[in-house]
Order: sequence, then structure tokens, then C-alpha cells
Amino acid sequence: MIREGRLKKDYNETVSKFVSSFDFDKNIFKYEIEINMAYAKMLNKIGILNDEELNLVLNALEEIRKEGLKVIHELEDVHLYIEKRLNEKIGSISEKIHTGRSRNDLIATNLRMLVRENLIDVFINLEDLITEMKNLSEKNFNTIMPGYTHLQHAQVITLSHYFIAKIQSLYRCLERIVDCLKRVNLCPLGSAALAGSSFNIDRKFLAKELRFNDILDNTLDATSSRDFILEAMNCYNLIGVELSRMIEEFIIFSTYEFNILELGDEISSTSSIMPQKKNPDVLELMRAKLNRLFSNYFTCINILKDKPYGYNRDFQEINPIYLESYKILIEILTLTKIVLKNVTFNKKRMQELCEHNFLLATDLAEFLVKKGLTFRKAHLLVGRLVRRCIEKNIRQKDINLNLIEEISKELNIELPKISENELKEVLDPVKSLHRKETYGSPRYDREVLEKIMRKLNKLRFLLMNDYYYVSRKLEREL
Repeated sequence: MIREGRLKKDYNETVSKFVSSFDFDKNIFKYEIEINMAYAKMLNKIGILNDEELNLVLNALEEIRKEGLKVIHELEDVHLYIEKRLNEKIGSISEKIHTGRSRNDLIATNLRMLVRENLIDVFINLEDLITEMKNLSEKNFNTIMPGYTHLQHAQVITLSHYFIAKIQSLYRCLERIVDCLKRVNLCPLGSAALAGSSFNIDRKFLAKELRFNDILDNTLDATSSRDFILEAMNCYNLIGVELSRMIEEFIIFSTYEFNILELGDEISSTSSIMPQKKNPDVLELMRAKLNRLFSNYFTCINILKDKPYGYNRDFQEINPIYLESYKILIEILTLTKIVLKNVTFNKKRMQELCEHNFLLATDLAEFLVKKGLTFRKAHLLVGRLVRRCIEKNIRQKDINLNLIEEISKELNIELPKISENELKEVLDPVKSLHRKETYGSPRYDREVLEKIMRKLNKLRFLLMNDYYYVSRKLEREL
């Protein structure tokens, strides 16, 4: 119907399929129905539809909802499909439904409703993953493991400390989601093509009906902005970065050389020729799939970056790319939870690594400072001590006072008075953790974890108050 006024001919069949957005529109069909219902109520409010006509429209829309979306490429999109189906059900009354609006503000509204719900789903799934990490942390407050910098042994930490670091970074991702929702949940409906209309469209009413926090004030911005999609994708990207880092660590930690963890058979593969192999194929595929989040993000930036203000059909290409990123992230979050439930940490191996590769060198240097040396002299002495131990194949736990005195004489450093018992305590990896005074160090794991979880509960409560209508899954006991 919309082509018959200006254009003489229908689309070429191939062109019709090319411009059609039906493959994506099945994902926004439910929102389109809801938007049409809200718009019909608004038209009734301003006198375009009478009460009888409104009831006919609402009943017909409910029927269309139940019937579902049927792909008809010649109609281009879900907007024209619903208009056509309304016409088939209630005749010329349906011709009023598009008064004062455009497909431009319709799709912008649909997308904001979709992204809003997607962000909530990501929040829920990410919170579940954090809960899984929290459970692992609580079981491993006293499980020591080597901490790494440059992928080299650095200092002793706990397995709990390792997971709390990830929990803290993922909590920030939850904060970003909540903050992003403030900008996503603004209503563009009623802006029409770009400049509004001469009808007294009640945009505040539409926003309230569709449960938006407010309207987008400028009609041109309302129909031509897609930055809210990019911001949501960036939230997904930052989650993906954190997950990818952990996946990479798990792959490395599962090797024979590290032997820090073992992946369960449920998440491992084997070789078709090498019978001894236990391969982390699932993790490798997760790692690869996450790369698509990042490439998708930059593809969407490139689509948007050089488009003049006002709607451009190029925007249509952003939608399926965005949706793929959302689906990939949900899949990876689900798989990560499965991985955490099916991984075993080799506590004996982790303790062995903490005892044999000089992870307590910094502790020893700090001990010497407390005894009276300057830090640089202590650093020099301990560095030379480690070199000597490596040359003579002396293990960390076998370092004795005689060896330290020998090094101090070579360096002409006056060694303060220390005892063998004091030295033994300094070189005990478990006691090292309890000596840490800095807040946030492994000594404070319980306190830090409790603090993060309290903040998370408050964040969820905030989300429930503002967005409870999007997903009742959020109604959990705080």
C-alpha cells in the first residue's frame, strides 16, 4: 500500500528479499505488538480512534500476537506486516493506526525494548556466574597458589583471591549494565520520521505505557541514534574480555607443565589418533567465539560512523550483528558456569609451586627491611640469593641463614640479627598470607568477598525497582 502513491511498480523479487528485515524482525515481533497496542491507546486518547475502534484494534492485535509472524518478504518488515494483517481483520480502521508515526521511530523503539531486555538477561546470567565463583572462593580461603606477573611466578596468593579478583571485575560489568540501561530506556516513539508531526502525539503517555523511564527529547536524535546499541555491545565486550582472560588461564593451567587444574571429562575432548590426549576443545571454541563480540562491535561502529543524521537504511545491518553478540555472550556465560562446575584444582601441585620457585623472595626482602636494611639493599641481597640458589640447585624451602650471611658478606651488606626460626617462618607460604597488612590482600579475602556481595545485592535491588517488569527472574530473595 505504501508504494502505490509514489512508485508505479513493486520491488523486483530479488531486491525485495535483499531489503527485507524479516529474518531479524522475528526477534522484535512481540515488541511491535506491544508498541501498536500502546499507540492505539494514545490515538484514542487524542481522538483519532474512538472507543469501539480501539477495542477492535486491540483485539485484532491480540489475535495477530497469538498467530505469530509469517515471513512475507514483499512487505519488507514487521511494521508493514502487522498493518496488513490489521487491515485484513478490521478493514479501513487499520489505516488510522499509522497516524503521526513512521517506521523510523517504530524500529528505534523496538530496538530499545529488545536491548533493554537483553541487558537484563546478561545481568542475570552474569550474576549467576559470580555466584558460582563466590562458592569456589568460599571453599578455598586457605588454598594457596602461585600468583603470576608476565606469566612468571610472582607471589603467593590463594585460590579464593584469584576468583575474587574476577568477581570484582565482573561486578564492575554489572554496574556498567545498570548504568547503560539509563540511556537505553528512553522512548523515541512519537518522533515520526525525524521531525515529529502536526498531531498532538502524547509521547509521555507512550513512554509510560511501554515502561520507559522518559522520552528522548529531540526527535531527530530519537530516530537516528544507535549509540545505545554500541554501548550495550561494549558492556558485552568488557564481560567477554574478562571471560576470555580466564579461559586462556584455564587452558594454560590445564597443561602438563602447569598442572594446576584438570578439566572434567564432561568438558574435554580427545584425539582421533593420540589416545593419551585430553584437550580443552570447549575452552578453545569459547575463546574463539568471544573474538566475534569484538569484531561485531567494530563492524557496527563502521556502519554508524559516517552516516548523516536522520534514518539511513544502513542501520538495518546493525541489528542482526548486535543480536549475534548478545547470543554469543549468553552462550559463553552458560558454558563458563558449566566449566566451573567441572574443573578440579590440584591443591598439592599449587602448594608445591609456592614452595619451590622463590615466590617468597619479596617476603624475605620485606622481612630484612623490618630488621633494619633499606629496601634496595634487601632487594639486592635477596636477588643475589635467588641467583645463587638457582646456580646450586637449592630449593626455596632449603634456604638457610648461612647462605644469606655468605651473600651479605660478598655484597658488603651488614646483615641484621635474625634467627633460623624467623627465617623458616618467612619462607612458609601459608604464614606469608597472614603477614600481609595491605587491605585487599589475600588476608582480607573473606571481608572483601562479603563487601562485594553486599554491593551486588544493592545493585540487584536497584535493578528490580527500575526494571522489574522486564524480567521476573530478578525477584530473588535478597
